[in-house]
Amino acid sequence: MKKIIATALCAACAFALSFAARAADFPDAVVYYDENYPVSWITRGASAELRDFAVALGFAQMDAQAVRDWMAQATARGAAGKLLIMASDVVPDTLVGTAPGADALFRKYLDAGGSVIRPGDVPFYFVGKGKWDKEKWDYLGGRGVLGFDTVGNWQGRSSAAPAETGKTWGLKSGWTSVRALPRASVTNVLALDADGNASAWTREFKKGAPGFIRLWDNNITNFSGDMGQDLIRVAARVLPRLESLERRGSIYLFRDSDFWPLAHRRGKGMAREVQISVLNVNARASDEYALEILHKGRALARVTLPGGERLYMRENVEIPLFFQDQEIALSITAGGKREVLDKKQLSDPDFFGGFEVAAEPAVNPVDLGRALVPHDRVLLIPEQSLSIRFWCFIPGTGKQKIVSRARVQNKQGETVLELKGDHNVAAGEAFDGALSARGADVKPGKYRLILTLERDGRILLEEKRWLIAEDARPANRGFGAFYTQLSYEGPVPLHDRKTGTWSSADWDSLWTRGPHRDIVVSFPNGNRFVWWRGSSNVPFWASRANIGMTYEWLEAAWERGGLVDCIEPLQDKEARFSRPFIVSSTPARAVVDWRYALIDLEYTIADNEWAEETYTFYPDGYGVRHAVGHFLPMTWHEANEFIVFIPSGINPFDVLPPGAVRVLSPDGARQESITYPQPAGKWDAKTPAVFRINWSKKDANTPVMVSRSFEHFIVQYDGWKEDGRYVSPSYWGVHYPVTRGLPTCMQAPPGWRERPGHASLTAVETEPLRRRMLDKTHELVEWAWLIGNTDAPDAEVLAAARSWIDPPPVKAWEGADSVEFEPRQRGYRVQCQGARTVKLKFEGAAGDMLFNPVLLLENFPYTDAEVTVNGNRPIQYATALESDYGSDTLVVWIGQSIPADSVVRVRAGEMDILKKIKD
Repeated sequence: MKKIIATALCAACAFALSFAARAADFPDAVVYYDENYPVSWITRGASAELRDFAVALGFAQMDAQAVRDWMAQATARGAAGKLLIMASDVVPDTLVGTAPGADALFRKYLDAGGSVIRPGDVPFYFVGKGKWDKEKWDYLGGRGVLGFDTVGNWQGRSSAAPAETGKTWGLKSGWTSVRALPRASVTNVLALDADGNASAWTREFKKGAPGFIRLWDNNITNFSGDMGQDLIRVAARVLPRLESLERRGSIYLFRDSDFWPLAHRRGKGMAREVQISVLNVNARASDEYALEILHKGRALARVTLPGGERLYMRENVEIPLFFQDQEIALSITAGGKREVLDKKQLSDPDFFGGFEVAAEPAVNPVDLGRALVPHDRVLLIPEQSLSIRFWCFIPGTGKQKIVSRARVQNKQGETVLELKGDHNVAAGEAFDGALSARGADVKPGKYRLILTLERDGRILLEEKRWLIAEDARPANRGFGAFYTQLSYEGPVPLHDRKTGTWSSADWDSLWTRGPHRDIVVSFPNGNRFVWWRGSSNVPFWASRANIGMTYEWLEAAWERGGLVDCIEPLQDKEARFSRPFIVSSTPARAVVDWRYALIDLEYTIADNEWAEETYTFYPDGYGVRHAVGHFLPMTWHEANEFIVFIPSGINPFDVLPPGAVRVLSPDGARQESITYPQPAGKWDAKTPAVFRINWSKKDANTPVMVSRSFEHFIVQYDGWKEDGRYVSPSYWGVHYPVTRGLPTCMQAPPGWRERPGHASLTAVETEPLRRRMLDKTHELVEWAWLIGNTDAPDAEVLAAARSWIDPPPVKAWEGADSVEFEPRQRGYRVQCQGARTVKLKFEGAAGDMLFNPVLLLENFPYTDAEVTVNGNRPIQYATALESDYGSDTLVVWIGQSIPADSVVRVRAGEMDILKKIKD
């Protein structure tokens, strides 16, 4: 066994319990945990928390080899009364061998009366092969080892709640169930999903023993206190002694982390993260818990904790930081008596601080020919100022003199500019300060910017940046799509998967063969939509805050058909197959096509699957993403995931506000805010959904996506944990964008200070527009979503959504044969008769409004058209003729909302008429 107790008695519950089973040569309670074997639906952090909890209850931790030996002994001796908790949802090959079958050691243990509690992914869907590798056994795994199909309803996903038997066992909490089983497949149903299938269950193999116990058939990113309570009750069915555990409590002081600090600024104060754990099987509703902050025996503050009838509680708590050497005490008040359960002495730093460096006013890096500028680099042009903001906090009392200093040094190490400030800082209260210089005062070049905070000549805090001063003006374009070249300001990380080693390359050296060009769609409101080689030409909104967000792409199932890693266009780092093309760019709209192959990490195309997407934008910042996939029938694909791109050296906590995703109904009657970490958003299937993504604390604009028919959340990504605490609010990986060769990160990202990354928020499934067979091997699947990026109030966004989801009908009054709304282009397609005037009557309700309507007048070959709404010229509109070899279409965009019962007339202008007569 490896490190059974040393690292376990920490984050989950360090109660220092003592059981005879612990000391026995042959324990009856074992938890499987092995960092050399993979996990699947359960994250590594949650797996460690489950392991810690079980160890604190007296379970012996065992790795893949040790648990094999234990299981073999239990099988030989008689396994009745033995319990194994799987802290990983991928069974190791040491327990099942090389092929699924009833002769597996795992099955023999069950037949001998042993019991197993197994959370997470479908049982035996994957088998761990060591060194993080896993083999997919699919539905054959459960059938072979357990004797029945454990996959269940492949598309099943709904809320689960305890069934009657589960309530008898003591289950109280619910979860989102994935792929529940028919009730007839199992012995006892512990929880049911919305369709009446078994989400938690047991399958008996020897009479009198629970056998195989399935809990929490979903993604597990956080082992919560409610889960701990339920686990104790279920485990007590095998080990009755768990029902009489002694009351215990502990305070755990987290280890320092390179990913995210322990102490955080909160207004004018500081707060520090700690974790408390309480086990109290005799808890009463009147029980009260608290954390008291003390200094030299004097009470400073009190933090009230959740209490009541909870037999297990684990909470991560922020406590105010007044002194670096303060004490904290965990107490319970029960039956009118107060008892201190644990005390801890703090030893925190005597100084906290940070710098923020920016060029102001902000310019979108895209307008300067860059994307995702690394955190340690600052671009500066003459019309901007170099702005340096800093803050500091000194625990204790009194005042101290702090010196702020910024030095700009050239390549020779000479200081060409120095800024300095003297500050009287009151201890116990955060101080804010600033330094600045004109960009015009820094000659073009690359400099080292050295920032320090000092006290009595001693450097308390030092940070360094690269300052790139350029004599340049940002690109100034109106609405339209433009080809350009966007570079990456920093070394490109290169990973060798075979050796596990890292190297780097200059950006330009990677693009020696062309054409290699990028595309930017520019909008009057300052937003930019970009196809960039650094993102594998995956398009994204590029913010002036130096971040991005994509709606994703079409993606196949992970490692399908034995391919390597994810199967998606982000793997195309060399842009071999992923190519965008500008179809049209006029004052009325911009259209860009993007074609790509679904490939794995080694550039293998999955079953000849390709995709094409068309993005059609209008000057108001709204458009349509139209995606078409050419897929194998009956295969799983994903089409929507909100992914925020972040530069190197930035944690998603620095970028994302807590309520990062909001979902609204088009009528505004319902709203759901999804907060991170621990997201738990809900929305009804077969209903429209309007998503607003709060992607940046510094950009009021929010990317928007509208689905005509929401299906379900595929996953809501919780953050990474380290040592039992969140070090990111959501999934955070550095294998994409820019970085090459690194497989998908399944843990807190390595080298994040040097590698740009992304934060995945949530993936959703929406109903396709249509499906049809293309040929004998492939089908066509087609989607459309309204998209945009705006700081407009919800009322405007919802008006745009309603006008796209349920547009009012239109009657052709003059010069047209037919009119139909085309959601793929967000416009009314009008079949014209060749007349010089077209008049349309909208037939919506008189009190309703139609948001910025678009008309697509086919066979109307006039370029100088005049537009009126109810006899008046709109405040803003644009027209443009789009022609291919065989037809002409006049695109009309009206830049204002109009009554839903309006009459719109489009008439050829005088110049058009004269030209027609002349021709």
